[in-house]
Amino acid sequence: MGGVCRESDYIRELGDGTVIVDRGPMLVSISASNAGMPVSTCARQGAKKALEVLETLATFRNVIVQKVSEIASVEALPPVVRKMVLAARKFGDPETTPLIAVAGAGADEVADFIYNTGRVSKVLVNNGGDIAIRLRDHEIVKIGIKTDLTEKGITHIMTVTAKSGIGGSLPVVLGGEVLPKALQMLL
Repeated sequence: MGGVCRESDYIRELGDGTVIVDRGPMLVSISASNAGMPVSTCARQGAKKALEVLETLATFRNVIVQKVSEIASVEALPPVVRKMVLAARKFGDPETTPLIAVAGAGADEVADFIYNTGRVSKVLVNNGGDIAIRLRDHEIVKIGIKTDLTEKGITHIMTVTAKSGIGGSLPVVLGGEVLPKALQMLL
């Protein structure tokens, strides 16, 4: 049974105001709040933005699968694709493709979009393990770090504030593989 898919087929809201986007290769959770109160309307707008980002990536697939050494100019590329290319270039390996930064760039794009509305003081976007954090005022995020994956508990807790200078994508990576259990958000 065929038919047209709607945005609502890919977006669902959880009881705490978190919004989930689940479409194809993309699984994103979005949390937006202001002074501790969820702002689910902004999270839903962010979910729509995430779907737009996915469309942009599909449109520019031919670019993001190229080795960075083969991509001459980034000026004409959309911001999310440009960010991916520039991040891949920082690796210093000409064989690297922009896909290395796909989850982080997507998370950043959505987090910036929500944060720039001015209606929220805290945004968390988890795109496949890459987490973009945006904080304003006195908001904090506590990040649990697990240094030994054979152990059950968190070994360190890091407090991130607006003044910490952490706002870009925070990859959840260990040994080159995404390990979401290695880093757990403590809200």
